[in-house]
Amino acid sequence: KGWRKDGGSVSPRRSSDLWGVMTSQEEASSFRRFFQYVEDSGLRTYDGLVIQNASDIARESDRLRNHTNWAYLQEKHHKKRRQEEAIRR
Repeated sequence: KGWRKDGGSVSPRRSSDLWGVMTSQEEASSFRRFFQYVEDSGLRTYDGLVIQNASDIARESDRLRNHTNWAYLQEKHHKKRRQEEAIRR
């Protein structure tokens, strides 16, 4: 430990960097960054789903309201037509 592949000497800290070995602090920091990324991604996905759900609810509400209004107007038109036909007789 503390030796480079080419035979030269380096400090143990430098050696761990060369060999890709992470200290426990570096590993903990890496895990924290990873879990923060996962949490942020999850929250973005959740927010997107909440917005999509609200949009779907609003669309369905509009559809039902339009259908109800259309049925009311259609019934009103039929009633008026029946009255006009009754007057003609």
